[in-house]
Amino acid sequence: MTARRSRIAPRIGYVCAMKRLQKQPAAALSTLLVTLVLAAGAWALPTTQAASPDERTDQPRKLVEYGEWRAFVMGTGEEQACYVTPRAVPAQADGHAKNRPLLYVTYRPGKNTLNVVSYFAGYDIRPGSDVEFDFGGAKFRLFTQEGSNGAWSPSAELDARIVDAMKARMSLTVRGTDRDGKEVTDTFSLQGFTAVLYRATHECGIR
Repeated sequence: MTARRSRIAPRIGYVCAMKRLQKQPAAALSTLLVTLVLAAGAWALPTTQAASPDERTDQPRKLVEYGEWRAFVMGTGEEQACYVTPRAVPAQADGHAKNRPLLYVTYRPGKNTLNVVSYFAGYDIRPGSDVEFDFGGAKFRLFTQEGSNGAWSPSAELDARIVDAMKARMSLTVRGTDRDGKEVTDTFSLQGFTAVLYRATHECGIR
């Protein structure tokens, strides 16, 4: 429990904002949500999009989009962060999910945080429940925080194992439990994940 608290405590301040942010347009959502995650201490390719000379470095800039995934960078120096996220996954039509699910893998080498996996459900997660990542054999459990719709792994080692599985598999199934006790499943295609991850880590100087 102590390890879980130490990993989640810095994020509690923006929990309420997450639910509001999921209702924002995709571009605004990506900018605002990632800014909050980073502020809380979360840890032949297609041609990249060139930055204009006056572009603000504190705003996410898309590096590449390949398959079902996209890579972004924001900040400079020790504050630089690179992250990958899938293209929009629609909310389920069965009525359990209110918003679309979100998934991020974030790198902040200046803060010595790598492979940080963050999942945000489109529904209110049942207090005390865990979220399961299923790669068709390899399964991992992520913890949640009461009052939050987010889930994180309990250690950097597990983060790295999840990222390795994402590079090796074609899809990821995420299972969670809503407040009514019903299981909700989200499926993410991993097509293009390895390519955009390479671009993101290269941008942040990670070899």
